[in-house]
Amino acid sequence: MKFATTLLAFCLSISVYSQIAVRAGESGSSEKIDLELFHLNHVLYSRGFIISDIYPSITPVDMSVITENVQANLSKGKRTNLMITTTQKVGYRLTVFVFENKDSKENGLVIMTNFSAKNGKFQKKDKDDNYAVWCPLEDNVVTGSIFALPLEDEEKALEEDDYISLININVLNTISDSTEMMKWFALAEENQPDKINNRNFLKSYYYLSKYNFTESENWLAELKKSVATFSTEEQNHWAPIMKILATEIKTLKKIKEG
Repeated sequence: MKFATTLLAFCLSISVYSQIAVRAGESGSSEKIDLELFHLNHVLYSRGFIISDIYPSITPVDMSVITENVQANLSKGKRTNLMITTTQKVGYRLTVFVFENKDSKENGLVIMTNFSAKNGKFQKKDKDDNYAVWCPLEDNVVTGSIFALPLEDEEKALEEDDYISLININVLNTISDSTEMMKWFALAEENQPDKINNRNFLKSYYYLSKYNFTESENWLAELKKSVATFSTEEQNHWAPIMKILATEIKTLKKIKEG
């Protein structure tokens, strides 16, 4: 990734892109935290931009810049600050870092913003109502997707032969096993035929998690076809979801293929 400008000052590395300024603090542990790219990007995008309509118009190119910089700067105690130019007078400010709960010893990815949950605007100053979220880490996978069922629901899904839920839990919360996923997809098709949209949606995400962009795009196309056979209400429900998925495909493709 080529920087337009790089400055070093006061122990901070500042990189400026067309719409984004990235400031990475030099303080903190030198111990690098390697988080799996697919889940990191998915959580950053869904939790940092989509939820509450914070800034859903972020482009795949700009999202790739954000994810790459966050991933490159992750270590305990080190914060990555991002300032994004928007159509509002005040830009969108995010701070991303890994935080360890000293009581539970659990690590989580923290996303702090200057977005007000009350008025839906970006604030000049930090306020109590600014949106922030803590997303748990499971080994090197960040969880907390807006689409994911919680990991603790897996046992219940197994007991009830709910293969769609099993797929959801494993694709969006773990590095899923390919053999097991293909078995569950086949069982879902056989036993839950009415869940065709969910199955196509999860199959596209599954292949995206494996960075198989061709198959991910193919299953997004299948999702569009299946959704088109349902009611207008159902189509309206799936339209923004398919847009999110399409953006994630383009973002990861940009990171992986340039």
